[in-house]
Amino acid sequence: MNREGKRVTKGETIAVVGVGVALLGVVIAGWADTRAGIATLRAEISDVRSEVGDVRGEVGTLRGSVKQDIADLRTELKQDIGDLRTELKQDIAELRTELKEDIAELRADVRRLDQRVDELNVRLVAVEIHTGVVARKTAPDEVPNGGDAG
Repeated sequence: MNREGKRVTKGETIAVVGVGVALLGVVIAGWADTRAGIATLRAEISDVRSEVGDVRGEVGTLRGSVKQDIADLRTELKQDIGDLRTELKQDIAELRTELKEDIAELRADVRRLDQRVDELNVRLVAVEIHTGVVARKTAPDEVPNGGDAG
């Protein structure tokens, strides 16, 4: 019986069942399509995860490489600084030696000048004694011709 209270015929029942089967077929097809879509998405997600893993591996490798490069550069820099310090210490030692030698030469020159001045003073005293005249100290501008000997 239908809603109106009338008897349902065999043809109507078959028609209703046919529509139900058709709807069930559509639902099953949609469900199968949805499952296929989900499977495709899972495969794509798996591919993306694999790519992410590959990228993470590459990043890890690059990090290791960069860390090694930095360590190598630090080592080279420390070595270069050490070499520069050694060279600088050698240069300073050489300059000190040269300066000491120059100072020693200047001292020797000053001693020779002192000896010559002493010799001149002795000669001057000898001349004064010989001539009986005490030489008067004069400034170079008081000497004729501006102090030039000759």
